[in-house]
Amino acid sequence: MTLLLVWTAPWRARAAITSVLTLFAVVGLSVWRKKLKIEYNRWRIWHGIFASVAVAFAMVHVLLVGHYVDLPWKRALWLAYGVFWVGLLIYTRLIKPILLLRKPYQVTEIKQELGNVWSLTLEPVGHKGIRFQPGQFAWITVRNSPFTDAEHPFSISSSAEDQGKLTFTIKELGDFTRTIKYLQVGENVFVDGPFGSFSVYRHPHAKDSVFIAGGVGITPVMSMLRTLADRKDE
Repeated sequence: MTLLLVWTAPWRARAAITSVLTLFAVVGLSVWRKKLKIEYNRWRIWHGIFASVAVAFAMVHVLLVGHYVDLPWKRALWLAYGVFWVGLLIYTRLIKPILLLRKPYQVTEIKQELGNVWSLTLEPVGHKGIRFQPGQFAWITVRNSPFTDAEHPFSISSSAEDQGKLTFTIKELGDFTRTIKYLQVGENVFVDGPFGSFSVYRHPHAKDSVFIAGGVGITPVMSMLRTLADRKDE
């Protein structure tokens, strides 16, 4: 129990306690974000900070205890583990935003659908755009730099055969989605994707397909149906 007394405990114990407390903060903020009325983007930033702190202090604890790094191969393993996560962070926060800045998209149409839903159509500027499987999604950043933590995930609703454009059909449900209708033609948007494995083309053995969707969840299904139609798949 003396290890829990942070004012007298050794530094290895202090690091462990700090890691556990920040992990509790990650879980607590995730579960009670809406009750605490924390705005989504602000929550994402603090989620990332606390998660990084938890991992960092856990590594400090491992190194100070020494049990898992008492042999050269163990030290090499933990060093590789640390380098991997630092490298992943550098790629995510520095290299990828630079790549996205070099391949922007531009708003070409904003179309109102039924039920407070808007279809946002984008075209690539100075590049060929992305290739995707119908049913996949992408993260979009609007009115912000890719370096900011302000991207949002949406399913692609357009056909995969139309490489000249991307369409995202978005329902007004939150702080960001309520602003889609106010976008202007010509505004820049950054697209990170595609992601996801929900696609009819991942099941080539199937002779027939049945699509069941409700509400705005129909968007990936529309992408699949439009692609099937464009490919004249009967």
